[in-house]
Amino acid sequence: MATKSTKGKLIEGIATKVEIDTETGAATLYYADRKGNFQVGATSPSAAQLSDKSLTRFNPKDWELKRRFRREFNIVTDRSFTSSQFEDFFKQQIRKDVNRDRGDLINDHGNNALKTDLSKLGMPRVRNPETGIDGDKTRKTESTDETEDSNNSGDNRERSNISESGVPGAGVDIEQLTGNGGTLVYPAGLDKDSQVCLKIEAIAYSPREMKGTQVGDRSLGKAEATIFLPVPEGASDRNGVRFSRENLNPLEVALANLAMDGIEAGAEGVGAAAQNIVDEIQGDTATYKGAIAGILAGQAAGVGNQLLTRQGRILNPNTELLFQGPELRQFSFRYLLSPRSSGESKTVRAIVRTLKQFMAVKKGGEGNSLFLQSPHIFRLTYVESQSGDTPNDFLNMFKPCALTALSTNYAPNQTFMTFEDGTPVQYELNMSFQELVPIYQGDYTSGNNIGF
Repeated sequence: MATKSTKGKLIEGIATKVEIDTETGAATLYYADRKGNFQVGATSPSAAQLSDKSLTRFNPKDWELKRRFRREFNIVTDRSFTSSQFEDFFKQQIRKDVNRDRGDLINDHGNNALKTDLSKLGMPRVRNPETGIDGDKTRKTESTDETEDSNNSGDNRERSNISESGVPGAGVDIEQLTGNGGTLVYPAGLDKDSQVCLKIEAIAYSPREMKGTQVGDRSLGKAEATIFLPVPEGASDRNGVRFSRENLNPLEVALANLAMDGIEAGAEGVGAAAQNIVDEIQGDTATYKGAIAGILAGQAAGVGNQLLTRQGRILNPNTELLFQGPELRQFSFRYLLSPRSSGESKTVRAIVRTLKQFMAVKKGGEGNSLFLQSPHIFRLTYVESQSGDTPNDFLNMFKPCALTALSTNYAPNQTFMTFEDGTPVQYELNMSFQELVPIYQGDYTSGNNIGF
């Protein structure tokens, strides 16, 4: 089976593409869901199915619509169509566009036999290679108001029905969205849904206060840009503390005590500590003499404690797991962004631009390259989407973070596709954040939230 598909196209604010089987003429209309994956929205039968009267359920212009396509359409366009209402709307507003795409694909990639069969069956826009007449003009029984005009490409159709209302930042230049407290929401309507989302705020870097021997807290200023995104798949956190295994055998203990007593009590302290060690050895003469003899002989022979271990004994290492320090948490988020309208296209472009801009290092000033200044830091919060500022108590909290890495893939499906205006059909965004300071017990204040 050989297939060909159109480039991505926005139809009523939804990213779509048409695919045909170049051998049978069967066609599929795909739409991009909210996660950016293309799903089957409607299907059209093959030439053989259209020729078989017992199988044909609709004329060559019609498509069989999928229920989930209607649900996605209602969400994007803020409508509430029933199945019959959506079928009527599809016939009146959408069918001509997808039939035109299907016909063009068949004309460009189908063989002459397939084009002849489909044009005789009345397939819109499919040109008969023998007569040069389009299929929709061959079937005189079809109503003229649905005849596909080969001179009307449909690509210049006004997108007045594309839903852009209520999208923060829609139609606003990127320069107005960055550096001036702009707010970006993806996907459209997220702020109207009752769900949890990730709020990302870009804030100018400020150092922590230092006084005497103490390092204080960091004062966070006002957010210069705010981004709202759905909670990413696989949202998780990992808290860690560094410990390491340490040994301290009796000889090392003795030497340490000698040094400490010498520091604290001078020569007299060293003498007293040494006498205590001697008394302890004399209390178990046989054990200590044999062990010390083995250690000294091993050191002289250059074989370490091997002579002692060959006797079946070792110095007690007093092994213990000891605290070494806190760890800084890292967070990785992956998003597939699939703009479904011109408003969402501008929003996605601004989101990528905003993240790139605020994670970039700043120069010391105009004409001054002696010093570099820290990039912006980011405040992350899981919030309720409708309010935009009510933290969710069941997901982890974040300390201020640095955006340490950002990768953007403009062709995540391995095939670069764009809409008519050049917007990629899909973006893959991978963000790596790292907290600036560790988590301390004192950060878990009273409350019913899950904490950091």
